[in-house]
Amino acid sequence: DELPDPVTGNSGRLTVGILTELRALSQRQEACVRKLHARIQVLSDQQRDHDIAARVAAAMATAMTAQRAAEDANRAQRQQEMEANISRSLQETIGTSIASNIQEVLGALASTPG
Repeated sequence: DELPDPVTGNSGRLTVGILTELRALSQRQEACVRKLHARIQVLSDQQRDHDIAARVAAAMATAMTAQRAAEDANRAQRQQEMEANISRSLQETIGTSIASNIQEVLGALASTPG
């Protein structure tokens, strides 16, 4: 027979069983902690990926807005250039027409006796 442990009063077999059970619990706890750390890492990676995706989406939206603004500015500039060309053409046409009319009047005056 085994003598009881002087501190606990338990037999040696009982103490070994308790220590074995504590060791098994400790190993399960370590496994749970490892799984928890792995899960935290996965969630951290997912959050990082989500943050990156959000930044990319924001940058794309900004780029698209800038592109639309540039297209609008180009369209407005082309419109202004077209209006300026039409105005210049009209002025040249009107100027030529007025000059022609003046020459006709002067020619008529010059050919009129008097």
